[in-house]
Order: sequence, then C-alpha cells, then structure tokens
Amino acid sequence: MEWALASRRGCGVAANTIERELGDVGLAEEWFRKEGLSLADPLTFVELFTPNRIEASLRPWLERDFSRRKVVKIAVSSSEIKTRLETIRGIFTL
Repeated sequence: MEWALASRRGCGVAANTIERELGDVGLAEEWFRKEGLSLADPLTFVELFTPNRIEASLRPWLERDFSRRKVVKIAVSSSEIKTRLETIRGIFTL
C-alpha cells in the first residue's frame, strides 16, 4: 500500500491504475504465500525469487483469470500478463 501511495500517486497516476496495480500486487502476495516466500527476510527472498522461478511459477499464476471467485479458465491476454509482471517488478525497483 505504501508503494502505491508513495511512488505512484505522487507521479500523477490515475486512481483506477493504482487500484489495478494493487490488485496485481495482491495476486503476487498470494503467490508468495503459496510458494513459501517471505518478504520478512529480504536476503532469502532474493535468493529464492529467481528469474527461472518467476517464469516457471509466477507467470502461469498471473495468467489466470481471477475476475470470479474460482478460476474458470486461463483467459488473460499477454499484454495483461506483461502489465502484471511490470507492476510487480516496480515494487522491487524503488
């Protein structure tokens, strides 16, 4: 939440964009918990959060359509996946 308010709102990013980005961050945090990754220990997190792991597990996770309570099908466009990954990258490159 601090990331959105500090780095995004100050840059004049629209509220709708920030809302979407916070949803993407929520998806990533859910995946972190599912994978047993903790941001509490940054050094361990960096060692475990590798490009191979992102490609093998996070990317397929973000491809899911979470617009309903349960995932019916994988129906997210490649541009949406790219946007989600860029949002998550933005959190770590402050």
